[in-house]
Amino acid sequence: MTVTTVTPPPTSGTTKLMYGVVAGPGTLSMPGVQSIGAKIARSTDVSYNATPASREAYILDAAKRGIEIVLLIGFDAAPPDGGTAGDMAARFGPNGTFWQSGQPGAGYGQYAVRYIEWGNENSYNYSPKPGPTGGAAYANSFRSAYDRVQAKNPSVKMLAQGEDGGNGGSVWVDGMFNAQPNMKTMSACWVVHPYGPNGADKVDRMVNLLNGKGVSSSVPICITEDGISTDNGRCLNGNYGYDVCMNYDVAGTTLTNKVASLKAKSFGPRLLMYLQYKMLDDRATGATTERENYFGIAKIDGTAKGNYTQAAKNLATQYPAH
Repeated sequence: MTVTTVTPPPTSGTTKLMYGVVAGPGTLSMPGVQSIGAKIARSTDVSYNATPASREAYILDAAKRGIEIVLLIGFDAAPPDGGTAGDMAARFGPNGTFWQSGQPGAGYGQYAVRYIEWGNENSYNYSPKPGPTGGAAYANSFRSAYDRVQAKNPSVKMLAQGEDGGNGGSVWVDGMFNAQPNMKTMSACWVVHPYGPNGADKVDRMVNLLNGKGVSSSVPICITEDGISTDNGRCLNGNYGYDVCMNYDVAGTTLTNKVASLKAKSFGPRLLMYLQYKMLDDRATGATTERENYFGIAKIDGTAKGNYTQAAKNLATQYPAH
């Protein structure tokens, strides 16, 4: 079924910032999100054609811990259509069947899925992502998913990838809007990942490009990934512009200051989400020098990373999602 009407996103120029976490895989991840007090978490990637049944246990576990899931439907090349996005919205969205009497989620409906993020870093050049030239295909798949969600549960909002992937150009955004001009009203929040000390510049570029396409300045901005790699002072092979030998104390202060500085920017009132990447390290301390293994708010076994973990707890208290 194709729905041609377009429902505008929220119109308020000022949003309530929600701090949350990129949950990641592993049995300790969701308990970790709960332990720092975060009330919203981005899921691990879900296939565009996954069945709702395949996500029931995951979403129920989160809801019982008082955590709302931002459902990430991830892919590399844009899929041919919107897959099961509508079915996910019908099952897990506000007033969805999953939360009704006699269903597994009965009594936890306040943690229904309100947001579906369509794709992850698809404008980036790293393999096998399509990079900036994939904007048109992405927008067409977004439209298909949007129509299916609107048909099944319009209370669920769709998040679109809006940034240039760090290349500084307009190719991605041009491609999206040439293919689907109504992206300006279909996307309820524009996604950006502002890693590093100059991350705000990436947000500014995105905002300027979207302004040029007629996107209202009232449409929110969603940071669905940002973080700092730290193994307590042991030097890593990179840190997106931060000190590669950063310890936990400095990392905690840097994180706190980063969020405050983003809030203080001209786009700050539009920030809807700040989701910290990610809950747990991938490897034990000292195991490798690969930066990607040490973005955890906590260590791989769930134990705290000193001031860095405490800073995340403070943000969860300062910017609650529920």
